[in-house]
Amino acid sequence: MRHIFYQMLWIYPKDIVELRELYQRYGTLKHYKKGTIIKSRGESQRLFYLVNGLCMYYANYVENNPMSFSLVLPERTMGDITCITKQHVNVTTIVIRDADILVVPPDILLDAMRQDAELAIKICRHVVAK
Repeated sequence: MRHIFYQMLWIYPKDIVELRELYQRYGTLKHYKKGTIIKSRGESQRLFYLVNGLCMYYANYVENNPMSFSLVLPERTMGDITCITKQHVNVTTIVIRDADILVVPPDILLDAMRQDAELAIKICRHVVAK
């Protein structure tokens, strides 16, 4: 929505400490080269945490004319909203600077939320802020 009304890139706030700790405990660190598409075409249930590097979200990704709507800086989650809602969205996530990314099993997020109501509220507030 911000992209539509303000016509500028949106930079998400850093993740809360509890999320970073959760991802570090259960994630697998992988290195991705610039230009790698890590999620696209409505894939759901993929969860990533950017440790370092730079990623970007695109809507209607076309190689010659991508429409970017968000930079993803380190210490941010990618895919959490679709994990929580189980919705499919046509957003492409691409690496725009070589990156180290924690690939996290998506069920980890919902399981943590089910087990700790306070954490679930914090995560929901964070997602709404995004």
